[in-house]
Amino acid sequence: MKKIKKKNNYLYGLDALRTLAIVGVTLFHIFPSTVKGGYLGVCLFFVITGFLLSVNSKKKFNIFEYFKKRIMRIYPSLLVVVFVTCGICFFFSNNTLSGMKQEVLSILGGYNNWWQIGQNSDYFTKSFNNSPFTHFWFLGIELQYYLIWPILFLLYRLFKKRRMSLILVGMSILSALCMIFGYKANIDVTPLYYGTHTRFFALLLGSAFGFLFVSKKRKYSSNYKAKQGLILAGEFLFTILMYFVLDGQSALLYRGGMFVMTLLFVHMVSIVTDINLPYGKMLEIPAFKWFSKYSFPIYLWQYPVIFFFTVFGWVNFPFYQIFEIILIVLLAVGLEKLLNFRQIRNRTLAIVLAVCTFLTMTFGVYGIARDDGRKQEAIEEMQKQLEENQKAQEEAMKKKQEQKDTTEEKEEKETTEPKKETTKERNARIMASYKTDYCEPTDAVMIGDSILLSCFKSIENLIPDCVINGAVSRQASQGIIVYEDIEEKGYVKQTVVICLGTNGDIQKSVCEELLNRIGDTKDIFWVNNYVPTRSWMVKNNEILNELEEEYDNLHLIDWVEICMEHPEYLGADGVHPNEEGREAYAQMIYDAITTTPHIILK
Repeated sequence: MKKIKKKNNYLYGLDALRTLAIVGVTLFHIFPSTVKGGYLGVCLFFVITGFLLSVNSKKKFNIFEYFKKRIMRIYPSLLVVVFVTCGICFFFSNNTLSGMKQEVLSILGGYNNWWQIGQNSDYFTKSFNNSPFTHFWFLGIELQYYLIWPILFLLYRLFKKRRMSLILVGMSILSALCMIFGYKANIDVTPLYYGTHTRFFALLLGSAFGFLFVSKKRKYSSNYKAKQGLILAGEFLFTILMYFVLDGQSALLYRGGMFVMTLLFVHMVSIVTDINLPYGKMLEIPAFKWFSKYSFPIYLWQYPVIFFFTVFGWVNFPFYQIFEIILIVLLAVGLEKLLNFRQIRNRTLAIVLAVCTFLTMTFGVYGIARDDGRKQEAIEEMQKQLEENQKAQEEAMKKKQEQKDTTEEKEEKETTEPKKETTKERNARIMASYKTDYCEPTDAVMIGDSILLSCFKSIENLIPDCVINGAVSRQASQGIIVYEDIEEKGYVKQTVVICLGTNGDIQKSVCEELLNRIGDTKDIFWVNNYVPTRSWMVKNNEILNELEEEYDNLHLIDWVEICMEHPEYLGADGVHPNEEGREAYAQMIYDAITTTPHIILK
């Protein structure tokens, strides 16, 4: 790459920050349970985008050239990735194309983040809508910011730069407050993570600094330069640490953590772009330049590659993640070469590459065009069913609480202060209350995700006295919080049923914490996971099998076997049960409970 000279106003150091961002995001997508905070790289991308928009617009701004440059930078790459992916689906995963038309339109129209909010497509769970384009919510927010930027820049022309920067900072604070006050414990974070109004603050802060940015010579003392270097190094290290620590479901993230990290990124930009400090130039190394150049195509190809590795079953191979990374990089380089067709020296290779890409895209366009929307309608119907079940579940819990309060008031009048029971006395009392030697479903407390929630009515009809707490997008790590809440309200008796693991990797230590919290005198049942298009299914079920051997009071319920034998039990997404499947799911749980001896009687 030809070196860009200082007289061209080249901003040193941004390549290093882009590298930090794309590496974080890529590792988050490939290793979501390990690099669980890598999504923060998106915030850094937003800051850089906002900063460069301000800096470049101040030099020269022509609205027609502005939109032309944005379109030519984004859409050629985007169209190739989207329709090549659809073309491959046409040949190898045709069912995926069903219901994808609206998603593709939302991507090209720049509102994919809002479309995904409407679909409840949680970035951190990703099982409900199995799509190779989940990560394009990012482009939706960026395109929307590009659309309003001319208005913001017009205001900059009307006001003094410091005043406009303060306005942008004020807007960013309002955006951050929308996220902070919009967060509530145990709710789906999808609208907060994808929402334009809750994510604009990173772009606005970047633009605010860009308006204030002035590239001119100043004299800094050696101590000041050294101090800034240490701060920058600390910020790099802290960001990398957060990549491994700050979970996307963490309350801290939405209660100001993401905003604080964004402020840190703005400060990193201010240090590396300061021409009076040496650190920007020090970070101008070939590796960072290369990652910066290919960061956009690398980002575009990530989910399509991950999706096809799952579809083709390659996730069962050891170290498959390494091959995913290699393929993403190769496709990114190939895309860049294809879009700069004339730079390919081998004419034959260039023609073959172009023809193959064109044909694959053609089949992709055809596959999308023939989509009749039936699958999308079925998924929408399923979501409607989940919403109805959520309301019914809340109403059922309200009635149970009222009944419980009435019973407790009556018992308080009739009884004196009970003496504290020993474990032996408690077990004797429980044994005396059993009608049979087997577990009783009426004792059951059930904790789960949207699979359990979808079966609420079927389970309640079969076991009317049980307590059910299911929720969309619930992670296994949230199980202990839900259990403690139910226990505190006094609903836990003898039988606990867990239906968690559909939405992502489960950690054995997290499961052990939950099981130990429930205790070894309870009868615990765990329904295994059936998510055939997700890499975590096999790993999760292996962990559950190990836990069943280690805990005498844990019994595994095999939902996977039933799904394999009866695929007709599953709905349009291939994960959630349909009406027939919901009845089978309820019966499966009932049969497992009623045929298992009490742990105390073993």
